[in-house]
Amino acid sequence: MEDKKKFLKICIYISSILVLFLMIFSFLGIIKRVGYLSEFKFDLENINNTLELNGINIEETKNIFTIDNVLDNDALANYIFTNESITNYNYGFRLKYYNKFFRNSDLYNVYIDVNEIINDNDFIKEIKISEKGSPFGILVSDKKLDYNEKIDNINYSLLLKSRLIKYVILFYFITLLIIYYYKFIFNFFTKIDKYYIFIAFIGIILFIFQFWLCFPGYYNYPDAFTIVTEAINNVYKNWHPFIIGLTLHILYKIFGYHTFYIFFINLFLWYVGLSLIIISLYYKFKNKLVIFLFALSFLANIFFANITHLKDITATLFFFFSISILIFQMLVDVKNKIFNIILNVIMYISLIFALLWRHNFIVTIYPIFIVIVYRHLKNINNKKHFLLKFCSIMLIIAFTLIAIVKISPKFVSHINEKSYYPASVIILFHIAACSVPANDGSLIPEEWYLENKTFEDLKTLYNKNNIISDFLILYDDKVFKFLTYEEKPKLQSVLLKYIMKYPLNYIKHILNYSIEFITNTYIFIPVDQNSIQNYGYGITDTYKKVFNNDVGIKLSPIKYSIYSFLYINKIYLTAFYFIILSIILFFLTGYIWLFKSNSMDDFLLLSFSLAFSSAATVFIVCLFTPDPVYRYIHPIIIISILSLILFILHKLNVFKISIDKN
Repeated sequence: MEDKKKFLKICIYISSILVLFLMIFSFLGIIKRVGYLSEFKFDLENINNTLELNGINIEETKNIFTIDNVLDNDALANYIFTNESITNYNYGFRLKYYNKFFRNSDLYNVYIDVNEIINDNDFIKEIKISEKGSPFGILVSDKKLDYNEKIDNINYSLLLKSRLIKYVILFYFITLLIIYYYKFIFNFFTKIDKYYIFIAFIGIILFIFQFWLCFPGYYNYPDAFTIVTEAINNVYKNWHPFIIGLTLHILYKIFGYHTFYIFFINLFLWYVGLSLIIISLYYKFKNKLVIFLFALSFLANIFFANITHLKDITATLFFFFSISILIFQMLVDVKNKIFNIILNVIMYISLIFALLWRHNFIVTIYPIFIVIVYRHLKNINNKKHFLLKFCSIMLIIAFTLIAIVKISPKFVSHINEKSYYPASVIILFHIAACSVPANDGSLIPEEWYLENKTFEDLKTLYNKNNIISDFLILYDDKVFKFLTYEEKPKLQSVLLKYIMKYPLNYIKHILNYSIEFITNTYIFIPVDQNSIQNYGYGITDTYKKVFNNDVGIKLSPIKYSIYSFLYINKIYLTAFYFIILSIILFFLTGYIWLFKSNSMDDFLLLSFSLAFSSAATVFIVCLFTPDPVYRYIHPIIIISILSLILFILHKLNVFKISIDKN
């Protein structure tokens, strides 16, 4: 009773402090202060707006100042400022402050009285603020403005950012929880084996090191720019899985616009997952050498992949994190039911994120439910009853996963059934693989070809490149239109007819494509003394507008030395070795499970399930990916390593049991 009274007093005390803090800073913010407008930009967007304001055709004017497809911005701007018929100018601007503290910051959003500025400055015709609470905006002026010119005496006020209030509330509840459970926390840290703390410490240090070295991750891909643009606009077509853009959109709203979120998620999932596995191994075997599993972080297939923003990498890491929790539960005797429930909830959420983060990832995830369902049913002694229940649950899970994949995009994305069908390029590629070697284009509808393109053009293009499908539909010498969802049934029908007509051509194509896939060497991110990333192909205007000063990884001299050392001395293995490992483990674990019942345990079944997952992933990427690019095959790297770890655990467990019996 006495403890409850103390806790209530502490709650009141902390609440009073936080409320007082919010009131003081809110009051200080709403006091009107004086700043000035400056940094008047006149970039391409402002040029276009200026031409439009003055009734001048934008494209015709820009064509006059375009030489060899390159627009001379300086000449065009000079034309605008010397043309007497142009009387209104569009500028970007920024509100700047005389007070160094009371300004737009992580604490405050800034607000200016637009009407007051227009009334006080008769040369300003219009002002628009870029975003609510932002210091940036555009204005229309009949006066020419220089970049560093000032428009002074701008009154502004400040409001606390809503996310700051969320942080304060979150901090409040976390503080109360710590205070309420302080005895439990204190006892936990006094009784815990110090080596567990050491493992966690190493995991944190490695996380910080890689985060510092490679911040904010490598994202110079058209896919990344498109996804971020969708996240900014909050409109998703599910061409790239909608969950990625939606997750970024939520993070943007809570924490603001930054480019490192995917990079942070990758490293968090990897180092927390790996630390969980190492802690659980030490708990089981009390062997301090398990700490060397952290060396996996420096395998080039993992270290350099984890810094990228590729969806295949992040999906794999969500899956890895789920498996790490499962391994932890298998090795550590967690008696607290609430903690077990929390672990299961996190594991299933992570699995769903993995499922939705990459198209076709269902084949990677589904085999893992073999061991999950088995662990729930293994106490059933009646074999027929066990098999009936096992098969029923696995069937329900299959339909549930399919439903999640099919239904979830409908709630958030804006898919027009007449829009482009992403898989059409793969299907057309397979059609070409069957038809071109047979010199038979009779089944391909003429309306699928671009204007003035025929089967002869398809033959020429395919014979020039019979590995990368994108050439058929995306590049300069493309032959096909980008087909819509309406054409999906016809596409599938034509492909099926060609496969039945020329099965050997199809098999030969799949074999050649698979060989290219498994022997492909990943081109890692090169090193440069200044940067390993700049804006690249596929960047959008929306992206540049929001992230105008953020172009990725910048290497200081010390970072360059470390990164180049790791890059030059990298240990890299092609996917071929991991595929062979998965195949061996699949048959070996399957054989032991079927024919050596005395050696059956959960570790063996999980090793089998992971090997099965790896094999299924190889199968699906060889059949349903557009290009033999490393990122598609990457999941099998981590999955096969996990499968090997579980097989070793199985052997150690069998050995331990045999010793205990003797």
